[in-house]
Amino acid sequence: MTVPTVTFTENAQTGNTTSLAVNMPATRPDGDLFIAICMKDDNVDWTGMPDKWHNLFTRSDPTNVRMNAWWWVGDDEPASYTLTMDSENATAVVLRVLGARLDNPLNGLVPSISTGFGTNALAPDFTVNVADMLVIRCAVVDRDGITATPDTEVTSGGAGGSSAIGWGISRLDGPAIDTAVGTAAFTNASDEWVTATFGIAEFVGFSMANLRDGKMPDQNSLVGPFEV
Repeated sequence: MTVPTVTFTENAQTGNTTSLAVNMPATRPDGDLFIAICMKDDNVDWTGMPDKWHNLFTRSDPTNVRMNAWWWVGDDEPASYTLTMDSENATAVVLRVLGARLDNPLNGLVPSISTGFGTNALAPDFTVNVADMLVIRCAVVDRDGITATPDTEVTSGGAGGSSAIGWGISRLDGPAIDTAVGTAAFTNASDEWVTATFGIAEFVGFSMANLRDGKMPDQNSLVGPFEV
């Protein structure tokens, strides 16, 4: 049993334009799980998302920053997607997750979302419901950079300043089943912010042990890899 692993690519848009490039990883095989986390310097939504992108969460603060996330399973992936938006500073981060459950990546759980104002953007608590879950925390902050992320950093950036944002994404590998991971701070957030915490379940192949433990195989289990 293995915690899903994550790699990433990002596109930080430094100027205000009306489109956002969502760059894909250089390695993007069919059948991998991808998560796009997009952040921007106001509360207006994007348009132009592909039909195969499934909404993970959508939240604004409600006026100064916004964070949306989508997930999908790779299928003939391009090098980049383009989202349309109003003219604002924005960032897109794409996570490639290996070893994840594909039919129900969140294992039925709903992401925890929080908003606030002031020092340190606080990612909300979240309770895992399966062993070997990958927990992702993410934050976007108006007009301020992030100097430290909780747990293990995946990526962070953005210098802050007028008409700009800072962001951070971190991971927590495999907390015990039914564990509440607690809140966690992204340091140096002194303005409006949005944070989210969610979990990605591991791939469960077909084995008698899994069936005894109540872990049903996902849509790819009958073609492997198989657990013995």
